[in-house]
Amino acid sequence: MTATPLVDSVAPALAYRPTGDNWGDGMKWEEMDHETKLRFLTPRYSETGRPDRPEIGFYDILPQAVKNPLSNERVARMEEAKNVAIKDIRAFFKGAKEERLEFEKHEKDDDESSDGYPSSDDAMTTKTFQWNDKITEDDALQFVTMLPEHLTFTASFDADAGNALQAKRCYCPCSTKSQQWHKAGGVKFERVVSNMKFECKSVFYGARGLLDHLRGNKHDPLHHGVLVYVNKLHPDYKPE
Repeated sequence: MTATPLVDSVAPALAYRPTGDNWGDGMKWEEMDHETKLRFLTPRYSETGRPDRPEIGFYDILPQAVKNPLSNERVARMEEAKNVAIKDIRAFFKGAKEERLEFEKHEKDDDESSDGYPSSDDAMTTKTFQWNDKITEDDALQFVTMLPEHLTFTASFDADAGNALQAKRCYCPCSTKSQQWHKAGGVKFERVVSNMKFECKSVFYGARGLLDHLRGNKHDPLHHGVLVYVNKLHPDYKPE
């Protein structure tokens, strides 16, 4: 049975640029087979400090469940997770707008801070609305809409039993390790990427480590959207 294509009317057209290995050179997303998509998206990986070992391609250590062609059931789960994240992003920005209005209302009266409301400095560091103001609601919605196209950043959730190399192969979509995915979005995605701060460390996480990272940055709408997406995509995950 052929898997349902991921590209829909919501996602932007994907015109890929070549990687160092030329995977996907000149091809559009819908023209690639599953392996080419994975090889395009995966970051470079090598064992540092081990000159006796050759570089290991990230694709070569992906779990078999990730390498397998997408099933209709998997595609449906990804789409459902995306839709839940979209709904949550809209609620996030609605709540942030309300918090901002509340803050501005109290800021007009300095006496409010002595009645239990935080001072201006405290409020500006604790309120949900404090993030990179260049990221708009439309940017965040575009970001989470593209998450089903990012086939590899949750690899450790599907790790083969007992495979230590696969146990720490998650990475944040907001980090530079996801730059191939960032390039994948085409012109419509360039604004989102250009406004990202890239403060995430470019590191690999285990499944639990990725969730901890996302939870620790959930005040940011992009991390918040990714957290909602991952939790919905892998609802049965239990911390190791």
